[in-house]
Amino acid sequence: PEILDRLPILGRVTQYEPGVSLTIEREINLQTDHYLVDHLFVYAPKPVEEQLPVVPMTMSLEFLAEAASLLAPGEGLVGYENIRAMKWIALKDKTTEQLRVEAKVTGYDQDKSVRKIFVRFYTSEGLSFQATALFSTHLVKEINFDLVDSSKDGPWPIHQSQLYGERFHFHGPMFQVMTELDTYGNPGASAKLEVLPKEKLFGHIPDPILLTDPCLLDGIGHIVGLWALFAGVVVLPNAVERIEYYGPVPPVGTRCPTRMECYELNHELKQIRCHVEVEDGQGNLWIRVQGWSEWITSWTSEYLDATRMPTWYHMSQEIPLPGLPEST
Repeated sequence: PEILDRLPILGRVTQYEPGVSLTIEREINLQTDHYLVDHLFVYAPKPVEEQLPVVPMTMSLEFLAEAASLLAPGEGLVGYENIRAMKWIALKDKTTEQLRVEAKVTGYDQDKSVRKIFVRFYTSEGLSFQATALFSTHLVKEINFDLVDSSKDGPWPIHQSQLYGERFHFHGPMFQVMTELDTYGNPGASAKLEVLPKEKLFGHIPDPILLTDPCLLDGIGHIVGLWALFAGVVVLPNAVERIEYYGPVPPVGTRCPTRMECYELNHELKQIRCHVEVEDGQGNLWIRVQGWSEWITSWTSEYLDATRMPTWYHMSQEIPLPGLPEST
């Protein structure tokens, strides 16, 4: 019971068949889900619920893993596959949202000793998120790719202090994990992501037990998104083919070297796709991500600048009117 109390995602279990399936109802609440305060899409002097708090895709993966773990006793999370974000899990002008989590064991690979648990999230707007969690008694390595060598590329176009200070990314302190910008090129880039403390994520749990590091994993989207911005597109994450973990979360304060390669930028399909590797700060591979996909929005650079720094930029354009006096 003490351990379960420290799993911040678990809510009320309404259906449970051991080793087969379960259903959990959990309220997303601004009073307890404090991470939402640092993941606001609207930058304005308004109440938090009016700034569109959104559950990050990577926090959804933590929700998913904790629910799935109840169907895989004695096994550990080794990865995910077929991650799809259909709709934002957001608080639109309200302080709470009801979430229903449905998990079902869909198979067990005897040769690889991997249990697959398919999980879906439903909100008041319907199906919002789904993925398959992978559990095993040992690490699994199936992803195989070679990233482009970006070590000789030049620097990023901005300094690290500008990244969050000038809101190139909108994230608040709990998600400001991209602490070093290393190299930027085409099609690759590198940076360092820092493991940050977690005691402020959930107001009711000062020492949460997490199966992943949702904040650092969100940093993968920071690297991909910043790379895409300087490639001329504004993107939002919506899918991942597969994620594999090769070890535990490193200690707080660890800066994890991270490399990415964009292998597809398709304007017609409005998507970019990347491979990513994250080290553990000790020279070992910690996370490998295959097919991190982001949707290319229709936002213009003028719109993006006006939303991230509204006191610096505007979207209006000066239009000359003929016949006006010169002093007008």
